[in-house]
Amino acid sequence: MPLTIIAITITSARALMPERHRNPRASPGDTFLPSKPALLHAFPDRSQLTQPMAHVPICHRMERHTRLVVAGHPHLIYLRGNNRRLLFASHADRLLWVECVGRALDVTKCRLHQMTLVRAAVYMIVTPTDEVGLSDVVKRACERYTPTRNRQRGGSGRLFEVGFRSRALLDLEQVRTTTLHHDATAFRVGDATDPFVHPWSTAALHAGRLEGRKLRPIWTPSRWYAQLGRTSDERARAYRRAMAEYLERGEAPPVDERIAADEKENYRRRIERPDGRWARERQLQYGPKTASDR
Repeated sequence: MPLTIIAITITSARALMPERHRNPRASPGDTFLPSKPALLHAFPDRSQLTQPMAHVPICHRMERHTRLVVAGHPHLIYLRGNNRRLLFASHADRLLWVECVGRALDVTKCRLHQMTLVRAAVYMIVTPTDEVGLSDVVKRACERYTPTRNRQRGGSGRLFEVGFRSRALLDLEQVRTTTLHHDATAFRVGDATDPFVHPWSTAALHAGRLEGRKLRPIWTPSRWYAQLGRTSDERARAYRRAMAEYLERGEAPPVDERIAADEKENYRRRIERPDGRWARERQLQYGPKTASDR
């Protein structure tokens, strides 16, 4: 975790620091940033490091909210490109991502029930086997995909945003609404003219179309989808009816609305990335603002 340290004068610190941590070349009035080991040696009681107006370094640690994961239940996962950076520019990019996700699922034993790829975002529904399953799947997939794509495209820098959004889906109704909403995402944002024929969404798989064959190796039907019918044809017909009804209503599931509310409250998006050597790519880096960004 990052450690923020307020500089203190050498005259007030020399007496507090062990001899091996002192700078012999420092003179009174100089400022310095003591190392973390030096601080912990000098101040074993951490409460001393946070007292206001004290003549000691003030240390603060960034807090991270604990991710709520319910093992054995489906979870929505939402990944976005760093500062709207383009994640997928070709079929080869998408095939690489599918391969990376498949490897991550094999290692973690998690199950993927839904996935949709758009230009600058990934939507998934995954059931983890334990509390660290979600983070492990995302970490393994992103860490394999990012350097490979940057190397192939001559790019560099962070590809995905730090962290990802997730929500537990605790009943079949939440699974139904979230599955339909995310399966239709490519259609809503204009990446597909028909939700059932988009090859990079499980909508085609759910509808029984051949266009979804690229995702079949990593797909496991959810309990909601399995109870739509006794045969694959019955399930496909029931799904197509459910999708048609959803598109007529056009309602976002409550789970997605909560994520949007959290982002509006807590998240600030940088519109443009710094133009530097550490983050460049020989092609378009940013997808246009679409409905999926709102």
